[in-house]
Amino acid sequence: MKFLVCLLGMQFSMYFPQVYAVRNFPVASSQSVQPPVFPASSFSPVMQVFRNPGALADMQHLAAGLYTERRFLLKELNVYSMALGIPLAAGVLGFKLWQLGYPLYREQLAGLGYALPLGSRLRAAVFLDYGTYGMDAELGLAWQLTKEAGLSLHLWGPGKRYGVYTAWVSYMPSAGLRLEGEWRKEAQWPVFMRVQCLYRPAGAIWLLAGFSAAPATQFAGAAFRAGRLQIGVTGSYHSLLGITPGIMLVWEKE
Repeated sequence: MKFLVCLLGMQFSMYFPQVYAVRNFPVASSQSVQPPVFPASSFSPVMQVFRNPGALADMQHLAAGLYTERRFLLKELNVYSMALGIPLAAGVLGFKLWQLGYPLYREQLAGLGYALPLGSRLRAAVFLDYGTYGMDAELGLAWQLTKEAGLSLHLWGPGKRYGVYTAWVSYMPSAGLRLEGEWRKEAQWPVFMRVQCLYRPAGAIWLLAGFSAAPATQFAGAAFRAGRLQIGVTGSYHSLLGITPGIMLVWEKE
């Protein structure tokens, strides 16, 4: 029975773009399972290597992050990811590793890229990835439209049959509230939308809640900072496949 559920979970990953913060092919990829990202005002943006590497350009300190989740509570769908950001004299060097699966089936990916600021409001990055399906390129842009609003664009595998094109809009009406919307177009699928809200009740504690439209999935999480460590926990719920818990740990040099 567990094996059948595992196969069903793989099929949902294959035919539906999102289960928590997800996209892609054919069972999953580093673009399929993305670590949560909390506001850079309180947390390091190092985990942006999995969402929009352009945001790495704002890093001021060396940082490394780990994220793992167990999709639908199945060990066969365990996900492990690691990110590293190294600020240079001009720009930031980024590195990432990602793996999904178990001994009988695995998908893996490694990526190396560079992000830099283009003026006071625009950030850009280029990444080269090597994984189970060969080489791919990523392009990321982060544009601070106003003090409160931002726009981000991410192209993954542009021009390929499994290419993914994503746009984010964020609005931060106050220092303790951030609203985000995501629209994503995969080469062979309709446009997908995800909405989330981040709220800071006190200090360096942030709460996260949101939903995705295809399939209908709800997710929530919380993160806090203690000195150099940043810790986050997340969970998503799919009405058919169940719960997916995740945990994130980031270390940042002060």
